[in-house]
Amino acid sequence: MKRLLILLPVLMLFHAGFSQKTAEDYKNAGVAKVKSGDYKGGLKDLEKALELKNDYADAYNNIGITRYIMGEYGDAILNFNEAVRINSSFGQAYNNRGIAKAGLKDFEAALKDYNKSIELDPSNAKAFNNRGLAKMYLGETGEALKDFNKSIELEPSNPEPYHNRALARVEDEDLNGAMSDFNKAIELNPKYADALYNRGFTKYEMKDHKGAMEDMNKAIGIAPKDPDNFYVLGLTKFDTGDIDGALKEFEKAQKMYGGGDGDCYFMAGLCKMKQKNFRGVIKDMDEVLKLNAEDAEAWFNKGAAKLELKEYEGAVADLTKAIDFFPFKAESYYKRALAKLALNQKDAACADLKQALELGYQEAATKAKENCNQ
Repeated sequence: MKRLLILLPVLMLFHAGFSQKTAEDYKNAGVAKVKSGDYKGGLKDLEKALELKNDYADAYNNIGITRYIMGEYGDAILNFNEAVRINSSFGQAYNNRGIAKAGLKDFEAALKDYNKSIELDPSNAKAFNNRGLAKMYLGETGEALKDFNKSIELEPSNPEPYHNRALARVEDEDLNGAMSDFNKAIELNPKYADALYNRGFTKYEMKDHKGAMEDMNKAIGIAPKDPDNFYVLGLTKFDTGDIDGALKEFEKAQKMYGGGDGDCYFMAGLCKMKQKNFRGVIKDMDEVLKLNAEDAEAWFNKGAAKLELKEYEGAVADLTKAIDFFPFKAESYYKRALAKLALNQKDAACADLKQALELGYQEAATKAKENCNQ
């Protein structure tokens, strides 16, 4: 499942203009530029505001917001530090600093900032939502649910805490409750791509393949550059036997991932195995192994493809790797036995067949009876 998204609260306020530009005017102009996507221009105006008023906590806070949006979490924290140094009662700045710390995966520190923000403003629904997310990352699902409940109580029209509570309920295996919350989040925001993705993925896990495909197609319509949507759509098509369709989805996802997702290559390889494109299987499993050389299933599938291609020595080598990394898969011994039989390595093959039988692979019994002394 994709990572949980911690969304920055919208703190940007607009004020009346003045005939001569003041620090507040520059701050407001900077905020407007940031909202329009002109981050560099926005920073320039916000920094001008600080030149005119060096203890302007709100300017530091908005610079922090901008740095966070730009992915500069460390610089964002430095600016939020200044905001709370100047105004120790600035609850939103504590909340925002918590978000930046969460961006650096420092969830314990983020939790402290969310606690402070809530202490200063117990009606801050977004701080409760963000604290719930931090608790989820820390494995405190029960406590996270309490925070999402409070966030919903304070701001029932916000779809985010419903979505996040749904994720917490999935963790608690309360799938019916999760579906109810996903539905509410999407009702409140029909273009909520993450909610559609997660509801679709949950439907996939529940074997509701039709519903999963509907949600993934909707998510793709909203977020056509998100590879996760195509990947899960591919999984759903694979499970329903649409192998050609699944492969197309995995190939789209591969391009978007930029070659860095082993799961996508692995599933594309499984599609090619079913299509009997064994060279394609080997190529995809090699990509998986570039990312994780100890992936036993990738070695197994590569060896199985070579067995089909009658490349028996290569099959033995790859299946041996599979067994080295996971010695409990009976089929690895069975397929290695077949390759060894083809190489006239009867004793070694019989040893593998015996091991496959001991691990419960009954298909090995026929080959053992034909080739080994019983």
